[in-house]
Amino acid sequence: MHATPLEHIPQTSMIDTLDQISPLPSKPHVELKSTLPAHVQPENLPFSHPLRITPADQSVKSTHKFTRGKRKPKSFSNTLLKLIRAQLGLQADFSNALGNMTLNNASQGDILSLSSRLNLTAFDLLPVPVTPKIPSCYADNRQVKLTQYWIPRENEWDETNSGDRVFLGGKDKNMPLFDEQRQLLGTVTPEMFSKCLMEGTCLLESGDMINIDDLDKPTFKLIGKRGRSENIFGLGSGPQTLVPFISVAVNDLPYGQKLYIPELDGLDLGDGQQHNGCVRVDDTSWSFDDCQIDFFTPTYIDYLWLDLPKSATIRLEDRCVLKNYVNIGHLIQMKASLDDNIIPSLLKLI
Repeated sequence: MHATPLEHIPQTSMIDTLDQISPLPSKPHVELKSTLPAHVQPENLPFSHPLRITPADQSVKSTHKFTRGKRKPKSFSNTLLKLIRAQLGLQADFSNALGNMTLNNASQGDILSLSSRLNLTAFDLLPVPVTPKIPSCYADNRQVKLTQYWIPRENEWDETNSGDRVFLGGKDKNMPLFDEQRQLLGTVTPEMFSKCLMEGTCLLESGDMINIDDLDKPTFKLIGKRGRSENIFGLGSGPQTLVPFISVAVNDLPYGQKLYIPELDGLDLGDGQQHNGCVRVDDTSWSFDDCQIDFFTPTYIDYLWLDLPKSATIRLEDRCVLKNYVNIGHLIQMKASLDDNIIPSLLKLI
């Protein structure tokens, strides 16, 4: 339990009042060496916290082991023919109904003509919803590992995965953040550099939001500046940007899938709001395997406040209603635009 009850902390300042939740040392406690190798590999870093890698778009080089390549677009003919075949229950050769027409030589005209001869309407050709195959670890109310990730903020407190508190600021700013063209995005302390690399996204004191671009080099990418109205909380593994208390990273469930987590239902978020247990798969991570849920919270302070269990039960629930928990305080934390009209759009699945 937390040292200070919620009702004793003013809601307007609770989120940014870390020392009221957990006592801080009087001086920054630095666990890292003053310098890091120029070519940093994840396995050489002193943390074991899951490394969050979220590229800016899906056109990142295929050599990146943390990205997935684009799917080859399907042709209209192939798609429609497959739908017809599925609708009619035809076998692989479907020679009786289609003659010599195959997936490779069927033209759009052939397909439209065929659908007309078979008296199929557009409604008939709609694909039948397919229930995704779910790993057994999520079945029968089994427990899976529950972790959290957040955005490291320069000149704020954070911690290593071993629980050692670390201050992400100071005068020892000797670690450059370069982009792909070797343009300097900023210079940070070794502690901040490690957190940027480990989490994949970080917020600089200037208000610049930085995302990892190439892990092997490593290089970074500027995805937004102070006052931005997009990419408020960083990038996910697809087109959907991350949404606090909604986005989860999962490697073995469909992108965009809604989930219900009973352990989150009724959870006090610290600002008068209660979670309803509904989340969405917006992200993945190469740092852990299957059967794990990584819950996105905006800051380290939120992580401390929530004090979640180490495991949870997961249910796929398409009817789950996602709630938007973002408020003006979160925009302030992220040094984003303070126009609260952008808040409703954050939850929309792109």
